[in-house]
Amino acid sequence: DQGRAEINFKTGEAKLIDDEDHALGHGICMWIAFSFLLVSGILVSRYGKTFAPTRWLLAHIGLHFLALIFASAGLGIAFVHFDEPLESSHGQLGLVICIALICQILAGGFLRPDKSVPKSKKRFMWEIGHKGVGSAIVVMALVNVFTGLLLEGEGDEGGEHSLFLGLHVGWILFIVVTICIFEFLFRGRLKSDETLDDLGDQMHQEMDDRKIVTNDDIGSKRGTSIIASGEPQVEAIGGSIVINQNGDRVAHV
Repeated sequence: DQGRAEINFKTGEAKLIDDEDHALGHGICMWIAFSFLLVSGILVSRYGKTFAPTRWLLAHIGLHFLALIFASAGLGIAFVHFDEPLESSHGQLGLVICIALICQILAGGFLRPDKSVPKSKKRFMWEIGHKGVGSAIVVMALVNVFTGLLLEGEGDEGGEHSLFLGLHVGWILFIVVTICIFEFLFRGRLKSDETLDDLGDQMHQEMDDRKIVTNDDIGSKRGTSIIASGEPQVEAIGGSIVINQNGDRVAHV
């Protein structure tokens, strides 16, 4: 017979490592990856613009990279310590979910089209695909947690696996309630955030074609708007001169 043992070299004590320890480690890694970190990343992408309009994307990316690290650890435990990990539907679905997560992160990082005003068809299709695949991964992962707990809990009547099942159900209910609360609290603002994004992109696109000279360079004289070229009229901000790429003064306030 073969087995694994844990030896404390300080005390000389040794004990056999139960396979349940590996199953618990695998389950914890996968639960943290998909039920907590991945869900948190999606919630940040949905509601983060309200709280951190300039940092939500970094938080979104960071949470999903952490999810990938924990998922890789859980997958490694399964392949190293479990006998025929892909024999069950739980293992097969888990592998599909992990591959989908990797593809999702790569698509988000390398296939993300630039924003444009109006929004391009390519960007529109990418957003639908990215959000749809991400949501599908979360749903499949939450379901696969149940299959894993049921698989590991066979023959365990009323034991700790029943407790874990109840806790997972409670977590899913917590997610649903949280989404409902956020949707209620921020109704109307979510669409406004998307509109502000588009307006902000348009503003930056227009500013790329102009040079702003502030009062520090030209003084604080306040006058009226002057159109000196064929460029569209621009509303200048107090005490500023807006100059186009040709060097023509467009406005002075």
